Amino acid sequence: MKNRGIVSVIFFAMALFSLPAVEAAIRLKQDALSRDFGYVIGDLVTRTIMLEIEHPHTLQRSDIPKPGRINRWLELVKNDLQVDRKRNFSRYRLELQYQIFNSEPGRAEVFLPGFDLSLTTSERMLPLVFHDLPIKVLSITSDDPSRSLEFLDLQPPVSPQPVSELSGWVELGLAVTGLVLSLMLITYVYAVLPWSVKRAGPFARAVKKLRRLRQTTGTRENYRDVLKTIHEAFNQSYGKVLLFEDLEEFFRQQPSFRKMRRELTELFAHSRAFFFAGSEKRSRWPLTRLIKICRQCRDIERGLS
Repeated sequence: MKNRGIVSVIFFAMALFSLPAVEAAIRLKQDALSRDFGYVIGDLVTRTIMLEIEHPHTLQRSDIPKPGRINRWLELVKNDLQVDRKRNFSRYRLELQYQIFNSEPGRAEVFLPGFDLSLTTSERMLPLVFHDLPIKVLSITSDDPSRSLEFLDLQPPVSPQPVSELSGWVELGLAVTGLVLSLMLITYVYAVLPWSVKRAGPFARAVKKLRRLRQTTGTRENYRDVLKTIHEAFNQSYGKVLLFEDLEEFFRQQPSFRKMRRELTELFAHSRAFFFAGSEKRSRWPLTRLIKICRQCRDIERGLS
């Protein structure tokens, strides 16, 4: 210890008098830790030193700390020096890895020891001093130093809680039920509901009403109701009152009905003659013919034709 103190004093004196020369020889000096807190016994601490040294100065490798036990707290487990030589300078990367072997109970501050390096040329040697670096170490035992490890309050062994298989089957059943209900809802919205709307369209309702009217006597009023029922279906499909003069516009809006252009043109011409020209009974169409036309319109309405 006495010899180390004398060496330190000598290095300090050399550093004091050669400080301007050291500053001129060093382009970059960095001394950093991976972190300086949150360590426990057994952790590794990495200290990285970066130096950029002007030529012709070189780092004296023999001054680099050697692996081994440092004190009751630390051991240097690895030193790694990498050199990258440039045109006008050399870049040194020194990595020192320490392992923590001991700690005071509770929180303690442990110091990574400083050391002295030297830069050499053919004419001189310049000292380079690195100071102690503190780190925070946490004890894994109680803060009370009077308590020994053998007297720690340990939790008695506890068996894991058994897992009920029934709960798993219940969750699986609920998931399957939700999936089935979702598929049923999707099927109803995208398949059943549109088909139901089409089944309840204006021409579908008109066909049902014509079947009922067919059971009554074939009077003029009865025939008038038949034609009015058909016209109501066309009005609802067109969105407003559909007259003979509006048929072409109707075909443009609903091109699926164009295939019945001849039948519908004759129907509307017959209807206009019946209501406004006072046609006689012999000019009436058979009810089966009118029902057939209405059924064809219903199939077009449903997309079946």
